[in-house]
Amino acid sequence: MDMNPLHIGRPLLRRLCARFTADAAVHYDRTAGTIVFHPERFRMREVPLDSIVRVEAGNRDDLPDVSWETVFLFFHIEGGEVLAVSERVIAFAALVSDLKPFFPRIMEWQQAVPSVQFHLTSVDLWTRVNSAPFDESGDVASGADWGNSDQ
Repeated sequence: MDMNPLHIGRPLLRRLCARFTADAAVHYDRTAGTIVFHPERFRMREVPLDSIVRVEAGNRDDLPDVSWETVFLFFHIEGGEVLAVSERVIAFAALVSDLKPFFPRIMEWQQAVPSVQFHLTSVDLWTRVNSAPFDESGDVASGADWGNSDQ
C-alpha cells in the first residue's frame, strides 16, 4: 500500500464499477492524482503521478495484434515497473490532454511513429528531476523542477 499522503485512494464503488469495463481504457483521476488503466475486463492498475520517474513514447512490433506503427506511452515507475498504454485504448487522447500540465512534452508522443516497418523508436518525453513535483491538491507544486530530456 502506498503510504504517500498525496495519493488519495479512489472510492470503492467507483473502482468496482470500473472493473467491469469491457474494452481497454485509460483515464486520469484528478481527485486521486492517479492514472487508472483497464487493460481488460476485471483487471485494473492505478499509478499515482508522483511515483512516475520517466515518460517515454515508443513502438512495439513483437506483440500479437499490434501493428508496427502503434505507439505506446511508457510510464516508468519508482522501483523499476513500467505501465505501457497503447494509443489504441479508449480515451488515450483525453489522457494525453489531461497529463499535459504535468508532462509538457507528452503532446509530442507521435514522434515515436517509425518511418518504416520493423524499426523500433523511442522518444523520451519527460524525466523527473526532483522528488516532489506535486503539492497536496495533486497540482504541479510551485517551484517544482520538471525535467525534460531535451534540456
